[in-house]
Amino acid sequence: MQGRFLHNQYKCWMENRSLRSLRNKLVFFAGRVQNSGIRQQLLNLWRNDTSFDIFSGHPSYPYEEGFRRSKYCLHVKGYEVNTARISDAIHYGCIPVLISNYYDLPFANILDWSKFSIIVNQADVALLKHILMSVSEQTYLNSTETYAWLGSTSSGMLTQ
Repeated sequence: MQGRFLHNQYKCWMENRSLRSLRNKLVFFAGRVQNSGIRQQLLNLWRNDTSFDIFSGHPSYPYEEGFRRSKYCLHVKGYEVNTARISDAIHYGCIPVLISNYYDLPFANILDWSKFSIIVNQADVALLKHILMSVSEQTYLNSTETYAWLGSTSSGMLTQ
């Protein structure tokens, strides 16, 4: 059952891979800002930047669409440390950007998160656009290609 789930995620990623050129937003984030100073800071800094889709609460379009139309999707500590945002980002082919001074990443002992995500220190949130625009096209493509490896490897491990 789990293997089938991951295989379906891999198929979804493969379909989204062909849509990479349709990603017309640099960044997507939607979530509550109360209880989180860093989320409030993100909203204050970037809400008027047209390359960012940052929402306090729900976006004006389906939530999944934000992941599909953006190159990078933010994971920012809020009320709870863990959310589904990282897996949602990977599922829809959006590179996760973790804004944190420290975060225990799942499966860090077997996954090299630097190959398919970006980690930004909270003190550098004002530099976020510069950091993301500095990522070369080749590095971005390599990160998205890692999703294919993750999907095929994980499916194989779970179905054996």
